[in-house]
Amino acid sequence: MKTKYMTTSEVAQEIGVTRSTVAAYSSRGQMPEPDVVYGRTPLWKTVTISRWTKNRKGA
Repeated sequence: MKTKYMTTSEVAQEIGVTRSTVAAYSSRGQMPEPDVVYGRTPLWKTVTISRWTKNRKGA
């Protein structure tokens, strides 16, 4: 099975915020570290974001 990864834009769409909000969450340590960084692009496994959204405050 191939692992699926999400970009900042895809994470934003998934959780219903803007891309800049996801970047702010990331810079403030309010979300998981990226699973992979490809060049300068952070990527998260879909399962990482799924677990995070289940456990985040205010979700």
